[in-house]
Amino acid sequence: MKTLTIAISDEDAALLEVLAARDDGDHALDLVVHDLIHFAADGVRRPGSWERGWVAQAFGDEFVRRLEPDPAAEWFYRPRRPGGEP
Repeated sequence: MKTLTIAISDEDAALLEVLAARDDGDHALDLVVHDLIHFAADGVRRPGSWERGWVAQAFGDEFVRRLEPDPAAEWFYRPRRPGGEP
């Protein structure tokens, strides 16, 4: 498990909190960031997912060259192992 510490502007935080706002006024910004990370990882891991298009639109599709099929999960990809062909 990795821990990230990030700093974002108050304006960006307020906009992201809109995604997390609940009727009881609880704002879970960390949950929104967690979800965004999960969506991005699914876009990398799952070639047929809706998230793949989102990730490719946001970051380009060059990352696909750095992936290989995951033998442990038929429909998943993983980062290419050292020594793997690009």
